[in-house]
Amino acid sequence: MHPLKHLERRLRDNRKKRTNYYLANAFGLIVLLLVSIIVAPLLHEFLHMFFLDINHKPYSMEINFDWVNGITGKIMTYTDLSINDSIILLGIGVFSNLILAAIFFLSGWKIKSHGRMPESIFSTYLAVGFIYDPMTYCLASEGDLMNILMLIDMQHLAFLLPFVGLFFLVLVSLYIHNHTKHAFREYYLLLEDIEKLEGFLLAR
Repeated sequence: MHPLKHLERRLRDNRKKRTNYYLANAFGLIVLLLVSIIVAPLLHEFLHMFFLDINHKPYSMEINFDWVNGITGKIMTYTDLSINDSIILLGIGVFSNLILAAIFFLSGWKIKSHGRMPESIFSTYLAVGFIYDPMTYCLASEGDLMNILMLIDMQHLAFLLPFVGLFFLVLVSLYIHNHTKHAFREYYLLLEDIEKLEGFLLAR
């Protein structure tokens, strides 16, 4: 390929990547809000129902929304559940969102190592959206995690839940800090390369 054509192609690719940075942050922020406020809480409640459905347990479900607590569900079973089934029922929503968050965090880290920073940014927004649900249950004074502790007669350990929530908060904050620092460094290097290429090609 002719050197000039190669530089023109590199400039086009860099401009496209710059646009992808903008899109990843714009859509990522929207997705973060949608996931944390709507998708993750609804998935949480749906998984409660899914567990009861596959085990053929009759129940009634009421899903509510308010601006303080967001989407919350109230479930009533019409048959006795074993201790194990009760623990799974209570934990399936929280831990499923935690697993999804871990998957998106690991995906973002893996994608970043391949130099695809915009995709990594978007994956990180998704991860933060999904981990918000488990973190709030750790920091709350009531809810599924607290009920599990009461069910296994370990409510005296409830004071540890906020520390678990804070641990996740610190861990996520450190990851976001390092990820953001790396993203800005890559972005500014990209802008410098675009500026140099534009200057060189315009001078031709």
